[in-house]
Amino acid sequence: MAKDASPVTLSWTEEGVPVSTVFEDVYYSKQDGLAESQYVFVQGLGDQIWQKDDIRLAETGFGTGLNLLACLETLDRVHPEAHLTYYSVEAHPLTVAQLRQAHAHWPMLTPYSDLLCQALPERPLGRGWHILDLAPNRRVILLIGDVVAQYQTVSGVMDGWFLDGFSPQKNPDMWRDDVFQEIARLSRDGTKLATFTAAGFVRRGLEEVGFEMQKRAGFGHKRECLSGLRRPDPYPRRTKQHPWSMIPQVSRKQEDAPQADEEIIILGAGVSGASLAYQLRQLGKDPLVIDQGAEPALGASGNPIGLVMPRYVLGDMPEKELYETAFSYAIQFMKRFDLPTAKQVLSLAETEKDHKRYQRYAQTERAEELGVSYITPENLAEEKGMLHPFGALVCAEGVSVQPWRFVRALLEGARCLFSTRVASYQKQEDGLWLLLDENGSVLKTTRHLVVATGAALGGLGVDGLADLDGIKGQVSVVEAKTLDPEMACVQGSYVTHALENEICFGATFDHLSDEALASFNAQSIAQFPPSEAEHQRNVASIEGYAPKLLLTEEIIKGRASVRMATKDHLPIVGPLVDRTQFLSLYDGIRHGKKYRYRPFSDQVRQNLWVSGCYGARGLVLAPYLGLYLAYMIAGKQSPISIRQIEALHPARFMVRDLAHNVI
Repeated sequence: MAKDASPVTLSWTEEGVPVSTVFEDVYYSKQDGLAESQYVFVQGLGDQIWQKDDIRLAETGFGTGLNLLACLETLDRVHPEAHLTYYSVEAHPLTVAQLRQAHAHWPMLTPYSDLLCQALPERPLGRGWHILDLAPNRRVILLIGDVVAQYQTVSGVMDGWFLDGFSPQKNPDMWRDDVFQEIARLSRDGTKLATFTAAGFVRRGLEEVGFEMQKRAGFGHKRECLSGLRRPDPYPRRTKQHPWSMIPQVSRKQEDAPQADEEIIILGAGVSGASLAYQLRQLGKDPLVIDQGAEPALGASGNPIGLVMPRYVLGDMPEKELYETAFSYAIQFMKRFDLPTAKQVLSLAETEKDHKRYQRYAQTERAEELGVSYITPENLAEEKGMLHPFGALVCAEGVSVQPWRFVRALLEGARCLFSTRVASYQKQEDGLWLLLDENGSVLKTTRHLVVATGAALGGLGVDGLADLDGIKGQVSVVEAKTLDPEMACVQGSYVTHALENEICFGATFDHLSDEALASFNAQSIAQFPPSEAEHQRNVASIEGYAPKLLLTEEIIKGRASVRMATKDHLPIVGPLVDRTQFLSLYDGIRHGKKYRYRPFSDQVRQNLWVSGCYGARGLVLAPYLGLYLAYMIAGKQSPISIRQIEALHPARFMVRDLAHNVI
């Protein structure tokens, strides 16, 4: 497989079969591509796998997606309730139009083709992870790029593999030894494998990494094909993931997942808690959301209007991967709700350094997919009527949205308990969590507890967290009247589109002292009254780029609230651990021993989770990270990359301090 991810030009045979101009090979059999997929791959894994309730498949070579569609059709016939997570890698992704043309030969696949094509972004896919929600129990994780580089980022094990990356003669890079090694790493005893080829070096390579291979009759003109079964391995399974972050992924026991009658309680009805509740319900769970407010989104998630846009990070950084993947997912995710939105967000460079960074970002691999392009100062003046010394980035897919309305849509139909303040929680010997009020009386009992309380996170005494930062901000609102900005605009502060006759701008940004934050956490509602002085700060912050008419409008209202962030600018999402036991188990990290540890023990695993410190990016991150945490709580395999797991993990601060020997 080519190293650079790029679109591909197709030619078509007389039979209407697509041919890759890169590899000069057909994507599927000229005889009948669907019949080939069903025989070689679906039947090649055997019947038992399709009766599992939770199926994890992986593929080398997504191509036209025909194998995926064959799986979807099969599951709808034999086990429609099954949950399918389908990983696939592709270096040269086809466009939606090309996919539809390739699928048109089989009208029976039209419903499944529609699900796939509607879930894909309109623009060409860039390198990295793409999560496509086809249905509540059907999810595709599409990895764009080199097969080894992409699968090295995956955590977990697969139930079955489809090896389908063009013929070994045409595309030898897909059949390398290091590809087979990654397949073995992501397999367990009993993992099955199917491929259309019977090449001797493929069979021998798979046998060397632990698969028992056997030949089957081939499809069409092919004499033979291969199927395989992973043998029991006496050695521990290799992993790319640090043991301290492996709860609850590959080390998790299935019995740790919530059973049907086990309660899951989420503390917090902001965008973080609401997104998690929605994703859990999509997985068939029924969490209870508890909030101290009288209604949802009374904290920072209740702002009148907010922006959904990427964070423009350069370099091979976890932050870049996180924000790009999350933004791409959020834009597709929000389309399932009937929300007022308006597109296009313009980000003006504030300094020469920003100007150069924006120019470079517009050339990155995912900029086109995210709808991000660079505008010169000259074009800003000519096209937008804006005199600005530096250039800008415009994100065509960025939107203005009403956060409070989004949160309510997420919680529609969910079990919620409002006007209930949980002052503390305690774990009993039987593993259940007791939720206590100010008087120490028990409010609720639960097996799985999630702390998603936003700015009140620090006030609950969450163990093991560090470097938390409370930030107070106020937004201002004017009536739109005849003013309707063509696009939202950002330059430190921001001005939104007009939604329901209102335009929101701001926000102030003030770090709270530890004393102020502690006092704030004791308040009943996470909100401060807005002030006139803060309104004037907001007006001053937008004078350089806002429409003149906006500056003369009367401010009709404002809203102040507090957000939590971390010093490393990344959220805290994942399992909370017992600090004392964690430090004892991983004490050797301070001596440079990073890998020679066992994963979390049963004593450290607590069924206590956290989702917070989203800063000003909750709208972008919450749907994506809600999906991740829902998967973890439900005992499923991580839908995000290894380095994202570790970059978000609540224990990362303890690991850092152990490595620096300051703890």
